[in-house]
Amino acid sequence: MVGTALFAFAHPIVVRVAALSRLSGGVSTSSWALAMIAPPSGVSALHRLMALTALFVVGVANASHAADPARCRELDRRYETGKPQLTAIELSLTLFDAADRNCVELASQLLDQGASVDARDRLGARPLSHAAQAGHLAMVDLLLQRGAPIDARNLAGSTALFAAAERGQTAVVQRLIDRGADVSLRGRSGISPVSAAAFAGRASLVQLLLAHGGDA
Repeated sequence: MVGTALFAFAHPIVVRVAALSRLSGGVSTSSWALAMIAPPSGVSALHRLMALTALFVVGVANASHAADPARCRELDRRYETGKPQLTAIELSLTLFDAADRNCVELASQLLDQGASVDARDRLGARPLSHAAQAGHLAMVDLLLQRGAPIDARNLAGSTALFAAAERGQTAVVQRLIDRGADVSLRGRSGISPVSAAAFAGRASLVQLLLAHGGDA
């Protein structure tokens, strides 16, 4: 049984949505999103948002490099069920989940329907950072093709490249560098991507970043 609580804070151009979900195992997780769009109107929209968020909450720690067909099918089924009435903010919430699960086809559909590559989670991270830190190269490619800001920073200052370097995602780091990511932008506490990779014991990544102008 899943219990949910929803809090929405409206601003003329920013809507913050928080959803808390308690799963049957007693583990609580949370998912927040910021979308630079107008808030949904009416009680029915809020009810849809509450239900969708409860269904789509997922932890990045559970993400794998390859798409999980079963998880993507389930997410796709939920999307198709609610698709006729989804608002732009609901689409963007679902995009985060698709990025975490590496559901590339669904992510493409969501973007076609109005999901934003510039949506932000509660820490200010965009979908690109979610995909980068999970090592989802195909998702990274899709989001970049759709205009995701490559050097966008979260509230701590970390970019997608920093997130990938910290997690040891060599292929993603290389792709972001090839696409023009700034290797010198520091993340939280002023730590550089080189230092983040070094702390994680990723010697090959350290060499890669240094070879492209990174510094400690």
